Amino acid sequence: MKRTLVNASALVAISVGGWLGCSSTPTEIIRVDAGGIGGAPPASGGSTGSGGAAPGSGGSTGSGGVTTDAPAEVAAETGGGSGGAPLTSICTPSGDQFDCNNVLSGMDGYLNNDVANGSPMGSDGLQINCTTSDVQGQQKVFKEKHWQLMGPGITMGKMYKVSLHFYGVVECKTYVGGTGPAKTDPNEITNVNQTHNLWLAGSRDNGDHWNTYAFTITPTSLSTLVGIGPQNVPLPQVADTYVINQCPGARAEGHFTFNIDHDATLNVPGGSFINYIEYDTNCRIIVNCGASDSGMSCNAPYNVVPTVTKAVPNTNANFTQPPANAANPPARGQWWLVDVTGVTAL
Repeated sequence: MKRTLVNASALVAISVGGWLGCSSTPTEIIRVDAGGIGGAPPASGGSTGSGGAAPGSGGSTGSGGVTTDAPAEVAAETGGGSGGAPLTSICTPSGDQFDCNNVLSGMDGYLNNDVANGSPMGSDGLQINCTTSDVQGQQKVFKEKHWQLMGPGITMGKMYKVSLHFYGVVECKTYVGGTGPAKTDPNEITNVNQTHNLWLAGSRDNGDHWNTYAFTITPTSLSTLVGIGPQNVPLPQVADTYVINQCPGARAEGHFTFNIDHDATLNVPGGSFINYIEYDTNCRIIVNCGASDSGMSCNAPYNVVPTVTKAVPNTNANFTQPPANAANPPARGQWWLVDVTGVTAL
């Protein structure tokens, strides 16, 4: 997502921190060659939760100056500061956008790609390297990532707004409680030309076997969630739990996938962790069959989100959609990518 940078004359007064690079985990590079659909406008996030983590709407782009007491910060957007002072991004400028791996190493541009093993089995694809654990209270995490907010310009304990943009194709799940744009999404009928904002804040997992795509904010890295998996262990605050695949409106879970393309924000204390936790307790993903019920047919057109090429850094700008394996017939899985569009002190 684009953010306005300072003018050239102002840049001489600042020193920008270098990019610290991505995580050591290999990221699959693939290419966009499918015809595109237009992305929907971003929607605002849910209500503010306790514990210092809250979603909100993406900040509007605007011009701004430079704060002289924080040389690693470049003006990114206006509003939100005391007395109308401009908010500034601590991220590294990259063209007319930002690369935020200097303070959230490996998160900016991270691609989560769930590739099925073999041909579809009815509505499903079998997850690779997955162990079935579909027993209440004994479910096992399928994937996890942990990103610590730290680096040049970050003060331990100080609150920062982390601006995000999500792209992807995901199945939906009905979480318990929470607020956010997913609950009021009027587009409950699947359509390859429709993008969704399935963001939900402050929810609990319902413990079923539909895929969980969750983010939590914790002082130290944590791999647990309220409502799924062991519960007699340290758990994140529900108010600091966010998901990206809540079923739109009043829609129930089913054999469909949805395009997501939207902004979101988190309030994160310096030094704390943003954790990504994925559960797939029956090791089956709903395959991408476009607007069709994957249990009935799976013919083109499929769900694609071509706007992912706007993400910076563009490590995954060559992402082929829909991602498919080499089986005959192939199974087309699910994926999401996060673009960290700015980090600003509050």
